[in-house]
Amino acid sequence: MKTCNKFFAELFGTFVLVFGGCGTALFGHVGFLGVAIAFGLTVVAMAYGIGHISSVLVSPDWSTNASQDAAAKSARNKTRLTGLI
Repeated sequence: MKTCNKFFAELFGTFVLVFGGCGTALFGHVGFLGVAIAFGLTVVAMAYGIGHISSVLVSPDWSTNASQDAAAKSARNKTRLTGLI
């Protein structure tokens, strides 16, 4: 599968997660349980919807990381490790 397809599948999944889950938290008057159910159903829907294209990580960090080359990824990971130490 092409990297471009994986990237756009992850981008779409992240979009749906943010607007589905966070939109429910902000504009829906459903309480904590309703927000938890909204996030859970969104992740399950994306697993079924884009699971055959990408690994369904639906995270902005992974979505942007998929489009970078190896040098940028290694520099970014070194920065993360340095910050942890």
